[in-house]
Amino acid sequence: TQQQMGVTFEHALGEATGVQARVYGGDRRLDNKLSVPPAAQAAATSAGGAVEFARTYSGLGLQVNHRIVLDEGRGLRLVAGLDVDRLVEDRQGFLNTNGVLGALKRDEFNTVRNQDVFAQGTVDLTTHVSATAGLRSSRVRFTTQDRFIATGNPDDSGSVSYAATNPVLGISWRVLPAVNLYANLGRGFETPTFTELAYRPGATGLNIGLNASRSRHAEVGAKLKLADWLRGDLAVFDIKTENEIVVDTNAGGRSTFKNAGRTQRQGLELAATARLPAGFETTLSATVMQARFADRFISGSGTGALPVADGSRLPGTPEKYGFAELAWKPAGAWGGLN
Repeated sequence: TQQQMGVTFEHALGEATGVQARVYGGDRRLDNKLSVPPAAQAAATSAGGAVEFARTYSGLGLQVNHRIVLDEGRGLRLVAGLDVDRLVEDRQGFLNTNGVLGALKRDEFNTVRNQDVFAQGTVDLTTHVSATAGLRSSRVRFTTQDRFIATGNPDDSGSVSYAATNPVLGISWRVLPAVNLYANLGRGFETPTFTELAYRPGATGLNIGLNASRSRHAEVGAKLKLADWLRGDLAVFDIKTENEIVVDTNAGGRSTFKNAGRTQRQGLELAATARLPAGFETTLSATVMQARFADRFISGSGTGALPVADGSRLPGTPEKYGFAELAWKPAGAWGGLN
């Protein structure tokens, strides 16, 4: 079960300045039985074959926008803000014997906190060309309190923090009233999840040696207004990632993760949106992507070690993806019905 509620507040401080604030909160509860073999559940380090957790999450954000007129047809747009988010999780694991809940195998209290601050500016270099530059500084901290301590399964309590400051640069050119070309370049930052941090190979406690993955994103594209009722988008992208997080070992009912070096994702995206008669709208999109490991690495250790060659496909990354939607939004419908 899951519930969530949020509120957004917007206010104009003047003709050129506005502020936006948001606050949200929610909770999620899960009771799930897994297909873990009984032998694996019996291991001292196993979390069992049934998971129960109660999770609450909340956050707030503040953003200030300001516009400056430089001269006729040109301007400067500034935005700055902060985000603060928190997740608290009370998690248990139990033995699962043919669907019957058994003895406790895992009991922990987890928290994740992040604080982000950001600033971005867009300036019109000419009446047809605009440039954008921005920075985002992120700090994320994971903490776990282990409440299940037994023979062969010691106290796994601990914490680990990650931080990064990432830039973005972009330029757009209005070639024609109906054609905009753009190019963007930026850096990305993705921390491990609690699942990926939970265990480490050959020892207990958080996998504090697991690094966040960092990426460089480049994209060029076009936005087209083909008619008053038809719009199109085209984008070509290239993403290079360092310290890609992958599965390392599976033993005793526990999965561990490691950093695998560099990966590369290259692709093309196409999209079209059309407004049709009688309140109908349609969206079509397609993506073609090639995702590969750029470095070779070893997954696992000992007799279970498996070499992964450079050039291998990234698992779970479809090379072709399509989406189509037909929506009906009747005029004057109550509550924005669609």
